[in-house]
Amino acid sequence: MKIYKYSLLLAVLFSTFTLSAQNEDFRKTAPESLPAKPIKMGESNSFTLDNGLQVIVVQNHKIPKISYKLFIDIPSVFEGDKMGYTSIMGSLIKQGATTMSKAEIDEEVDMLGARYYTSASGFFASSLRKHSDQLMQMVASTFFNPTFPQAEFDRSIKQTLSGLSTQKDDPRAMSSNISSVMTYGKNHPYGELETEETVKNITRQDCIDFYNKYFKPNISYLIIVGDITLEEAKQKSEMYFGSWKADKSLSFEKIAKPTAPTNRRVVFVPKSEAVQSIIKFVYPVDLEPADEDNLNAIVMNKILGSGSVSTRLNANLREDKGYTYGAYSRLRASKEIGSFSAGASVRNDVTVESIKEFLHEFNTLRDTLVPMDELKSTKAVYAGRFAQGLEKPETVAQYALNIKRNGLDAEHYNTFLQRLEKVDAASIQKAARKFIKPNEVIITVVGDPSLVDSLKQFTTSGEVEIMDMYGNEIKE
Repeated sequence: MKIYKYSLLLAVLFSTFTLSAQNEDFRKTAPESLPAKPIKMGESNSFTLDNGLQVIVVQNHKIPKISYKLFIDIPSVFEGDKMGYTSIMGSLIKQGATTMSKAEIDEEVDMLGARYYTSASGFFASSLRKHSDQLMQMVASTFFNPTFPQAEFDRSIKQTLSGLSTQKDDPRAMSSNISSVMTYGKNHPYGELETEETVKNITRQDCIDFYNKYFKPNISYLIIVGDITLEEAKQKSEMYFGSWKADKSLSFEKIAKPTAPTNRRVVFVPKSEAVQSIIKFVYPVDLEPADEDNLNAIVMNKILGSGSVSTRLNANLREDKGYTYGAYSRLRASKEIGSFSAGASVRNDVTVESIKEFLHEFNTLRDTLVPMDELKSTKAVYAGRFAQGLEKPETVAQYALNIKRNGLDAEHYNTFLQRLEKVDAASIQKAARKFIKPNEVIITVVGDPSLVDSLKQFTTSGEVEIMDMYGNEIKE
């Protein structure tokens, strides 16, 4: 009997040990992911008013709120020697109307506990459902009848000039300016800069003319989100926007796309006694939202320097080298012209080494396949954030607008996870070779003048171009 019990105990111990070992082996291998399923996004409905205004409605009855966003789809306009007038125009729309003064508008918004702001591309207004009609009556009566009061115009010009004066000694503003000019050129709307001279040239009539010419329903979208039914949305849209007059003769000047650099340049903006250098790598790219390889390019850029602190640029320049608090990259798709940029603020004494590390990461992404675990991790984070975003009705509305504006397939977002699953290492490398151009790039540096000679090694010509923050050459 004792032998039997001893044998049984050994059998139990052996079985437990075996199961434990099996469990440990099981933990070492992550389970295979199941195939991605199509996403069923929140429902959106759309219709068009007789005046051409396209309306998108996303219902959300969980919270008794309604928001109205009017988006006027105006292509980029070159403002020239009056650069800044469209921005000023947009801010002035709610500063007074034929029906209400600025003070009355502000008082109405405050009394309703609402939000209301205007811009060069339309307006946004939101409130509780019970106040929605009162808010929209005020918005419709003022937005379509602005007076652009002279006193408010003068105040806006003064504030803009004050802001510009503070930028002259701000390294970040200097870097932003020179990078825009170098990416797009001074003759492109994305590259022209607001200066004290251009702002002083702006007149109140410029604002009135722009508003009268471009604020038309047949190039606009109205996005309604919240506690409203489709029938109510149709009724309200017609009530508040149905009398808005269309202009079918409206046309836009075609602006030439900027050309990408054919070699590597360094443009230096001197900032005396600067303790840090602001480095940027910039150039335009031909990439539109509807392009077939856009998703591959997005994932590639997330690996390089966008979306999280664990990107390659951050891992290298921040975590490993300690050169900066953060390094990033951005790849922007646009119907007009896309762009790539990457950069960081670094200590003066590591400026040269930082540029070398950026170029190293660019070349590595082009020359070697991304490891499977890194690719899986990046895709998982991206998929999670995409799914999380779908919980917001505003996201559903924005996606519906993207589909209409950018010519995307109607199922573009519903099939997102399935398309993301197909992005592999070869796709990433192909996108990197197409969009990452370490030898065809403009490197802008804002920093201490003592750095100039050390930067010559990075240029194809062997010379550093020295400019002011507006892209004007500084002659020695």
